[in-house]
Amino acid sequence: MTEQPQTKVLRWGILATGGISTNFTKDLLIDASTRGQDFKHAVVAVGSRSKDRADAFIRELGLDIAKGYGSAVDLFNDPNVDVVYVGTPNSNHYPASKAALLAGKHVLCEKGFTINAKQAEELVRISEEKRLFLMEAMWSRFFPATIAIQEVIAGGKIGTVRRVFADLAQDFKTFDMDDGHRLIAPSLGGGALLDLMPYTLHWALLTLFPHPAEISSIPKIVGQMTISRSVDLHTTAVLSFDELPSAQAVISGSMAAGTVNQVVVQGSEGTLTVSGVMVAPTGYKIKYNDEREETVECSDPNTDNAFGFCFEQDEVGRQIFAGSVESPRNNHQTSIRVMTILDEIKRQGGLILPQEIERV
Repeated sequence: MTEQPQTKVLRWGILATGGISTNFTKDLLIDASTRGQDFKHAVVAVGSRSKDRADAFIRELGLDIAKGYGSAVDLFNDPNVDVVYVGTPNSNHYPASKAALLAGKHVLCEKGFTINAKQAEELVRISEEKRLFLMEAMWSRFFPATIAIQEVIAGGKIGTVRRVFADLAQDFKTFDMDDGHRLIAPSLGGGALLDLMPYTLHWALLTLFPHPAEISSIPKIVGQMTISRSVDLHTTAVLSFDELPSAQAVISGSMAAGTVNQVVVQGSEGTLTVSGVMVAPTGYKIKYNDEREETVECSDPNTDNAFGFCFEQDEVGRQIFAGSVESPRNNHQTSIRVMTILDEIKRQGGLILPQEIERV
C-alpha cells in the first residue's frame, strides 16, 4: 500500500486581537484545499496585551489547538509558530515585525507597513539576510478581480493608461473620538496617510504598472493635507512617473467625509471602473470610447463565506513553502516605494508624528 504524502501545514501566530485580526483569523479557518492549495493553515498561537485577552480570542473563534500569550515576545519564542501576522496599531508594525524576524519567524504585517521608508528598508534587510519571508498585508492585491484588472490593462483593452483616480473616504466620526483612539492618536500612527492612503497608492501603482518590476523610480509628487488634532484628516496627492510621461495618478483619502471607495482608470480607448469596494474588489466595468460597455464579475464560489484575506494568506503559504522571502505580486521594493512616496506626501503636508515611532 502506497503511503500518502503528508499535507503541509503553515502554522500561524496572530499578534493583536482587534477586529481586523478577528476577520483575518476567521479566513484562516477555511480549508485552503477548497481553493486548490496543497497545504493547510493552522492558528497555533495568539498574542495580546494580556493573556486573558488572548485566551478570550481563542475561545471566541474556537481555536482548539492555539496557545495564548500575554506578550509579543512570548508569541515570537513559541517554536511551533512558522509565521506571524502583525495586526497591531500602525506604531507597532515596525518593532513587532523586526522582533519577529529576529526571532526567526516569517512575517505578514498589516498596512501601513511601517511609519516610514527607512523602517521598511530595515525590515527588508533583515528578511533577506535571514532568508525569512516578509510581506506587507495589502490583501487587495491578491483578489481574483485585481489580477483580472491588471491583465485587462496590460493586454491593452482600454488602450494606453492616461489617468488613475483612487479615492477612499469614510466618516469615522473622528471629532467624537477620544484622543487615544488608534485612528487619531499621533503616538499610534493615526490619520488617513497610514490607514487609507496605502490602498489608493497601491491601486495607482498596480494599474499603472501591472508588473512590479516595471517601475524603477519615485514619482514627482504634489501632496496636500488637512490636519486636525495632529493627524491628517484628509490627504490628496498627484503622482507623475518618468516611465509614463503621458500618465498621472490622483490618490486621496479621508477619515471625515462621506463614504467613497472608487478606482477609475482612464485609457486612450476606454475607462475601467473597479466594482465593489477597492479594498475587496469583485470585478470591473469598462465603458469604451465608442459607447460599448462591458461588465465582468470575478467572484469565486469557494470563497463566498470568506472576508477575502484568504487570497493573501494562500500567497504567504505558497511563497514560504517555495523558500521565497517575498511575493512577486507584492515585493519588498514595492512596499519600500510605497513608504517613500507616503513619506514625501507627509513632508509636503506638514504632518509631524512623534519621533519615538519614527525611529529605526
